[in-house]
Amino acid sequence: MQQILTQIATFSEQLKDILMKEFETLNKQDFDQLMSLTSQKQHLLTELEKCEQQRIELSNSHHSFKDYLQQQDNAKALLTQWQDIREQLKACREQNEINGRLLHKKQQLSDDMLSLLNGQQNQSPATYEADGSQHKSASILGNTQA
Repeated sequence: MQQILTQIATFSEQLKDILMKEFETLNKQDFDQLMSLTSQKQHLLTELEKCEQQRIELSNSHHSFKDYLQQQDNAKALLTQWQDIREQLKACREQNEINGRLLHKKQQLSDDMLSLLNGQQNQSPATYEADGSQHKSASILGNTQA
């Protein structure tokens, strides 16, 4: 079990590093680097899933994983390592959520800019004409032709 937990710890630390690099890459809008990081992230998630399956198989006959660890010779060290792993994975989950929100914002901004350039800005503010009727402006480019 020690070996599996060590692998999980290593992979989760690498995943956190990748997620931090992903955040920086999203801010720089370096999409080539982002594709590389996504591939690395997927590989780490696959490895973590394999380790998780091994962990579950080893402790399957026990009520909980914590019960399993408490019955091991080096229970205190294993429990500490497991708690550290859980905290690391929680940090990964939080960073992934931050990255997802940033990616969503960037996508939304791109969509808004494209709509604006195409004259399809649906959420443009309404203005009022001299006769009191509402008018929504279409695009900053309006009826401009090239």
